[in-house]
Amino acid sequence: MTLSYPVAYSPELALIAPKGFALREREAAVLGGEEPVRFVSQWFGKAEKSEAAARQALEVRLGAKGAEIVAKALSEGWCRFEAVALVEGAQPKRPATALVAEKPVYRDGRRWPAPQDRSHKAEIGWRLSVRFWRLGEDAPAKNADQARRVRRQKEAEELDALALKALAEQPLSAYSPQKALNIGLFEFFPPEAPHILMPDE
Repeated sequence: MTLSYPVAYSPELALIAPKGFALREREAAVLGGEEPVRFVSQWFGKAEKSEAAARQALEVRLGAKGAEIVAKALSEGWCRFEAVALVEGAQPKRPATALVAEKPVYRDGRRWPAPQDRSHKAEIGWRLSVRFWRLGEDAPAKNADQARRVRRQKEAEELDALALKALAEQPLSAYSPQKALNIGLFEFFPPEAPHILMPDE
């Protein structure tokens, strides 16, 4: 089974009315016509305190066939419910990004971590993440360089502090979607017969 992703302008349209499904960027570009296209992963719907509550909220939001749409999208593998940290007064974040670095405390010539304040522990919630080929001008720039590559270029010496800070804080993104997991390390699809999986020796 080859994993194809919907082509749409938003995560909601990817669920209810995609322009089609594409495995590669060039296929998505054909479906999108003249529109720029980029592979993205975006949240859809609000974060809820349980996966069942998040599923029910989405089914209500998507209308009469909401349950069928959500079940089909989850079974096809291009969307999934992910755990998020519910931070009070802020947007939900992935649990790893919600953690705050602890300030070290020095005592008796040794470095000890500060005692943890358990009063405002991040609560875990659930939210739907949709992976799709996004169409439109607001799609991220194609082939945007990662921060580690930009830092090594000569032009990086001229960047100001704010530009460097923005580079350091940008999330890592893949240049292409992850291949389907049914392909082994020494297997490939030959160009003349893309429907056949062959061993590579």
